[in-house]
Amino acid sequence: MTRYLITVGVILLLFIGTFGTFNYFVDPLLLYQQQGSSNATLNRVDQFDNMRFSKPYHVLEIKPDAIIIGSSRSGTIIPKHAQWRGLKGYNFSLPGMTLNEINRSVRHAHANHRLNKLMIGIDYQAVVSPLPISRSGYEPDRLVSSATGFRSATYLGQYLTDLQASLLSLDIASESLAALSPPGPRVRKYFSNGVWRSITNQLTGRGGYIFSAKNTLKTRDVTPFEADTNLAIYEELLRFCYSNNIDTRLFLTPTHVFVVDLWFGLASEALWRDTHRRLLAINETLATEYGRPAFTIRGFGNEAQVTDEPIYLARNIERAWFDDGVHYRAKMANGLMKGVWDTHSDFGQNLSSDNIDQYLDSIDALRVNFMRDNQELIAQLQAKISAQ
Repeated sequence: MTRYLITVGVILLLFIGTFGTFNYFVDPLLLYQQQGSSNATLNRVDQFDNMRFSKPYHVLEIKPDAIIIGSSRSGTIIPKHAQWRGLKGYNFSLPGMTLNEINRSVRHAHANHRLNKLMIGIDYQAVVSPLPISRSGYEPDRLVSSATGFRSATYLGQYLTDLQASLLSLDIASESLAALSPPGPRVRKYFSNGVWRSITNQLTGRGGYIFSAKNTLKTRDVTPFEADTNLAIYEELLRFCYSNNIDTRLFLTPTHVFVVDLWFGLASEALWRDTHRRLLAINETLATEYGRPAFTIRGFGNEAQVTDEPIYLARNIERAWFDDGVHYRAKMANGLMKGVWDTHSDFGQNLSSDNIDQYLDSIDALRVNFMRDNQELIAQLQAKISAQ
């Protein structure tokens, strides 16, 4: 009986060892062999649903000193600019990233390796939607707030849990098998600098506007909308950046004026205006407190022929700045990076409490004109958005 148990135990250990070794060397999420890997290796499987697992560990490996962070709207921006020369850039954005997740992730990156440059994309929707505070796949213990956090029991416990999940779970085995299989059709492409982008015209153009609008309407489940919860987190985030002397620049992620009009119907124009004013006021108050110039906050929402561009059919999407009214084509992503970091860029506008009302007025003027000039198309889109 004892020999039988020993034999079973040895076989079981051999199986577990082989299973774990297989997943380690295939490494579909590049958790162990990220350094020196190619974009092709990263693209063996769709990384989209696993980014909250993999990116915190990629940051530990890469040790970036300049990051871009935000939701999927920021995920297409290449972390490269003349002012970032000599720095190791990484795009730490995540799909649907909340302000709470941004705050924790910035601290995590800085605890691992001091940040020199930081670019934060702020979505209006993320500010006025108090729930959820995090998305599926997020584990707070996977992120630390200081260098000592890497030695904490909670972090080590999460690390061991993730180690098991990345080597011995059936889910990761499925990903490993997919990584070794001939690639099927892909909808997204991933890059080792953290960037990802759509490589299909599915859900672009008018169909994309309908899809993204339907998703926006789902946020009615968290009503009433309010900005207090996330503005408190935003203040905590900026305070951390000021206190650690991180060269931080923010941009208000631009949306098509059709989407702005949708938000006016969902929440109110008053909330829209008040939230923008408070974003500026918090930044300026902290700058005074720390005796430093206020962080640059750049707005692009009033760019004529950009945020009020025609809503193209998918077959004409190459002309567009937006895929779907909220996510960006490459020329928009490149323009945002240059607008935020170029010294004399004419794309976008630096915002302050002194000019925020004029900025919002100019967005509203574009919105009113667009809605007036495209009534038939808007009626068609609204009917499809409202349809179940």
